[in-house]
Amino acid sequence: MIAYKGKRAGNLRQYIKNKPDKWGFKLFARASEDGFIHDMMLYQGKTTLEAHGVPLTPKQEAMGSTSKIVSVLASTMSCSTTTAIFADNFFTSLEIVRYLKDMNCRYTGTARDNRIGKPPLKAIKEMEKKAVPRDTCDYVTSDVGILALRWKDNRVVTLLSTDMGWIPCPLSPGIVVTPRKRRM
Repeated sequence: MIAYKGKRAGNLRQYIKNKPDKWGFKLFARASEDGFIHDMMLYQGKTTLEAHGVPLTPKQEAMGSTSKIVSVLASTMSCSTTTAIFADNFFTSLEIVRYLKDMNCRYTGTARDNRIGKPPLKAIKEMEKKAVPRDTCDYVTSDVGILALRWKDNRVVTLLSTDMGWIPCPLSPGIVVTPRKRRM
């Protein structure tokens, strides 16, 4: 969000109540690990993707709005096979992970529970219980190489990845790991 309190921005100015700067311009950007921005899109409502100038494939047209944004920004990369994409839970869904996997692009992102399908992971409410020790993790991998991982830290975090394995999960004394394999 780029702060803007002026009145002459039309529908480009957005209000997001949970942000420190509640009014401003909403930008979606693709940046490298050093913070250099390579591509960006200004949110313009329904015309956001049309204004960016990248034609959508029929597969992209069928996606949800956040998956479309990620797929369009990923399609402008020069070499997607050597690139890994990292995103937060606003953009991560099983839909975009599968799409990018088909495009040979690696992806890792935290995910909301309602966007990961129904993998056989421990329920969030079950992992939030005080009896469940911190650093407990549960994961499942699909036959096509998608990892769904749920890990308890201060809060329960769910992760989808086609790039990482579960091994970076902290291995402290008493850690409980429940591996499963299932088609997602």
